[in-house]
Amino acid sequence: MPLTPAGRLSALIVGNRTIRRVLGFDLPERDVRWAGVRRGMRVLELGAGRGLYTQALEKAVRPDGTVVAIEYSEEAARLLHKDVPAARVVVGDATKLPISERSRFDAICFFYSIEEIPQAEIVLRQASRLVAPGGMIILHLWRPLSPKRKRSSIVGVLRSERFQIEARWSDFQNVRMVLKRQ
Repeated sequence: MPLTPAGRLSALIVGNRTIRRVLGFDLPERDVRWAGVRRGMRVLELGAGRGLYTQALEKAVRPDGTVVAIEYSEEAARLLHKDVPAARVVVGDATKLPISERSRFDAICFFYSIEEIPQAEIVLRQASRLVAPGGMIILHLWRPLSPKRKRSSIVGVLRSERFQIEARWSDFQNVRMVLKRQ
């Protein structure tokens, strides 16, 4: 169960763009550009929430790219579809990805969501199988929920799946990484 379930006060606060920018220096358009998401890409976002980053992803891949957003909560997915109608929104559990095994994505994104998934290693292994050759996994981690040991575990799982850190950027509150399939 996510730590910020949809419809609760915490979800409204965490999903508020202004509060996110003030507390975490989140600038989705800048972060998506920094990560290398560009026109024409097929992108999967896991744990999209209210779509703080989904909108930026959609703008970056348009007009011929695709964004698929998976959200655990039906209510959050409904609101996300309303806010970002161009994205394909899927309700589902990240531990049992509701995506065909044959699907391939240029980028799979976890914008502050992997910390909230109890079985993160399982999700990372499943997600890594959906990354196209040369594709990437984008991780944004919030330090209070991702201590160094947890970050090392996450990176270790991805390294075992043949991903290498391509870029890393951190500040006092957030750690952002782009891991590329080798």
